[in-house]
Amino acid sequence: FLPTPGMMPYEDVQVQLLDLPPLHPDTTEPWVYHLIRSSDLVLVVVSLSDDPEGQALEALGLLEDAKVRLTGDGAKPGILVANMADLDGAEEKARPLEALGMPVVLVSAETGYGLEELKEEIFRRLEVVRVYTKEPGHKPDMDKPYVLPKGSTVLDLAAAIHKDLARNFRYARIWRKGRYEGIRAPRDLEVQDGDILEVHGG
Repeated sequence: FLPTPGMMPYEDVQVQLLDLPPLHPDTTEPWVYHLIRSSDLVLVVVSLSDDPEGQALEALGLLEDAKVRLTGDGAKPGILVANMADLDGAEEKARPLEALGMPVVLVSAETGYGLEELKEEIFRRLEVVRVYTKEPGHKPDMDKPYVLPKGSTVLDLAAAIHKDLARNFRYARIWRKGRYEGIRAPRDLEVQDGDILEVHGG
């Protein structure tokens, strides 16, 4: 079983997903855990058809042994994905998962139920923001945002556009819904999801 990459569209961004083989105490190879450790977010998929709590506990235990903690202090972001939500009594079967300390999303690969909610939860748990840019005298480019970690600043955006722009940064103008309308933004201003910036270099 080789890892299978794919792209998940969410609104105006693409999120890369990597489908890995099921975890097993005897057969999972070290490279699988290496990929999990290097990821930004872990989805633990269980089936509601057969003891989903037991499946989740086994997977979390194997991950813990491999130095991947998804619950508690210092945990890597993770989501419990409960598949086969189209089964009778699915919500009741999934209820014990809520006590494991991770967000739980019910989905059905068969019917598509819950997949939009899962996309929203993935984006939320990645803790990133989308920032749009514009050139002076032009409309903003609302099709291809820059995706930055939460907590990024105006100067971080300039560096993402081009390192020389950050090095020669002069000033920026910012548009933020309900707050800013093209005012000058200091380089250390924290950007938020949906901001529009016009960055000027020297």
